[in-house]
Amino acid sequence: MSSTLSKEQLIIKDSLVKALIQFSNNQLSIDILEEIAIKVARDINVQNKVLMHKGINWLAKDILNYLKL
Repeated sequence: MSSTLSKEQLIIKDSLVKALIQFSNNQLSIDILEEIAIKVARDINVQNKVLMHKGINWLAKDILNYLKL
């Protein structure tokens, strides 16, 4: 599934998976977290300076907050 991601997207996905694992307190399986990270990495706009300024950790926390975890 991640084979269709660019190098930049793979870096974002890997970083996001690590952050999601860290902040989720093992409430979700790694498979689910990887699926989430792949979807986000595909859709994220790296040209958005505000979003990029916030960083991966903020994005992971925001995703988990959205999921109510």
